[in-house]
Amino acid sequence: MALEVTASNVHDSLVLPELLGQVPGRVCQVSGDGAYDTRSCYEAIYGRGALAAIPPRQSETPWEANGGASAQMRNTNLRRVRIYGRYEWRESSGCTRQSLAENVFSRFKALFGGCLAAR
Repeated sequence: MALEVTASNVHDSLVLPELLGQVPGRVCQVSGDGAYDTRSCYEAIYGRGALAAIPPRQSETPWEANGGASAQMRNTNLRRVRIYGRYEWRESSGCTRQSLAENVFSRFKALFGGCLAAR
């Protein structure tokens, strides 16, 4: 749905707002790994009216309640992970779709190489 080519030293969470800007129409859910567990990502996702399926980091604590709706969305994910367990939450939230996408790109890199080159 969206594409952004970056250098290897650019953190995934920094490009998420730009990626969401490339997607036309309504976005229902954004799935990502723990690298996207940042305020800026949750704010960008909330700004698009989508749900975030991002697993909180293992040692994470809830964000302060006055952090707005994006903090509430993230704290809900954290609470559900603690109640149901990480595996069950990933299955029920649809977060596993992100793993499938990463698997595809891993295979792509294995076939064509891990770096981008032009002639």
